[in-house]
Amino acid sequence: QCNGRIRINSVEGGVTIEHAAGDVHAETVNGALSASQLQGRADLKTVNGRLTLEESELSGLSAQTVNGKIKASATWAADAQIALQTVNGDCDIEVPADFRAAVSAHGINVSVKCGQAETVKRQFGGWQGSIGPDLENESEAKISFNTVNGSLRIDNSRPPAGATSGFVAKAEPSEKTGFSEEGPEAVQVKVAEEPKLQASQETPPAETATPKTQIELLQMVERGESTVQEAIEMMQG
Repeated sequence: QCNGRIRINSVEGGVTIEHAAGDVHAETVNGALSASQLQGRADLKTVNGRLTLEESELSGLSAQTVNGKIKASATWAADAQIALQTVNGDCDIEVPADFRAAVSAHGINVSVKCGQAETVKRQFGGWQGSIGPDLENESEAKISFNTVNGSLRIDNSRPPAGATSGFVAKAEPSEKTGFSEEGPEAVQVKVAEEPKLQASQETPPAETATPKTQIELLQMVERGESTVQEAIEMMQG
């Protein structure tokens, strides 16, 4: 197991991370990103691929993907900060039944489903709500979801988590914005190489015309010409 601040970058190929504790930052451009048995905080990004997190104990998570799905299952700290973002993809997150959190979702085409009964859908806007028992003087986590075209599903049917692990209870947000590359090399990281795209598969050059459809907006965000928030504002305008 590797402890400390860990940073991993890959341009071509999938990335798998196992048994790491501390602040973990992992990013890949073209490939899936899979993480398991993490402890602490995690910042995970992929441009074109699926992002999966499981069997972890976290005090905070930032997960982003441009074209792919996010699936996260972990034991969360009571005041965890969970930020999820996709351009064109859904997000599934699992939490215990007694997990309290304020939930917000924003996007052009966004739908939200919390638990087994409540389903909310909005167009050109957002949604705010809460999950878990309503208890006074108790910590509350935050879950935010931003997308251009996607849905958020929160499954809180798992049994209560019980006592929070010592590591998560003591974990504190990092005071620094960056991550150090130092740390033991015991962390298990696997990078799978993938063939490069052929010329016929390359992304066509960006158009200069102002987008008028949702498809054009999605393409702009995927090319990095616009942020998710800017795309939402252009669609609403």
